[in-house]
Amino acid sequence: MSEWNEGKKKVFLIGDSFAQDLTNAIYEVGILENISLSTWFVRARCGNLFISSIEKEKFIHERYRRGCWSVNYFENQEVVSHLKTADEVWLASAWKNWEVELMPESLKNLEAITNANIRIFGRKDFPYFKPHKYLGLNPKKRSLFQEPIDIQSIKLNEKFMKHIEGYSFIDVQSLICGGDVMKCKIFDSNGDIKTYDGGHLTKYGAKFYGESIKIIVKEYLNW
Repeated sequence: MSEWNEGKKKVFLIGDSFAQDLTNAIYEVGILENISLSTWFVRARCGNLFISSIEKEKFIHERYRRGCWSVNYFENQEVVSHLKTADEVWLASAWKNWEVELMPESLKNLEAITNANIRIFGRKDFPYFKPHKYLGLNPKKRSLFQEPIDIQSIKLNEKFMKHIEGYSFIDVQSLICGGDVMKCKIFDSNGDIKTYDGGHLTKYGAKFYGESIKIIVKEYLNW
C-alpha cells in the first residue's frame, strides 16, 4: 500500500491479478494523473472478501490457509485505516461462486467502517485461447474475429449482478469484449491481441480496458 496524495481522489483497489490488470489499465491511459491509487493484493484462491478468516476457511484448501490469512484484510488494521480514509474502494477479482454468495455480507461489513463509494469490477473471461486460429489472419480480420464465451462464466457474472443489486457494478466482461454478452473480440481495432493467456491482459489489452473505463471513472470521480 502507498500513502495518499491528499490533493487527489483517494482510490483503494483490492484484489488479485485481475486487479493488477486494472492497475495496468489505469496507468496506460493516464487515469493515475487524476487519482491517488493505493492497492492491496489478495490471491484469487484466498477470496477478496471483507470477512473473518474463520468464515472463509472451508472454501480454502488447508495448504493455502496460512498464506491466505496473512492477506485477509478484515483483520489488518493498516488496511482498515486505508478503507476509512479512502474516497473510493474498488474490488476486482476473478470472482468465484463462493465469493459471490458471501459478497453481500462483505459489502455490509465494508459499509460499516467506511464512507467511501464501493465499486465492484466483474470478471473478464475471454474465449478459450487458441493461437493457431489467429496466425493466418491479417489485422483487419483479427479486429473482427470473435468467439463465444464459456456459458458458465456468463452465468456467474449474471448471478453476481443479482447478489449485489443496488451497488455500483462495472461489467468488465462486456467492456473488454466489445459490448457483446455472449461473444468476445480478443483483438483490438488494430488487430493487436488483448490477452496473452485467455484471462490476463497484454499491453494492448490493458490500454483497451483503460479506454473503456476512462469515461466511467471520470463520471464517478467528477474530473
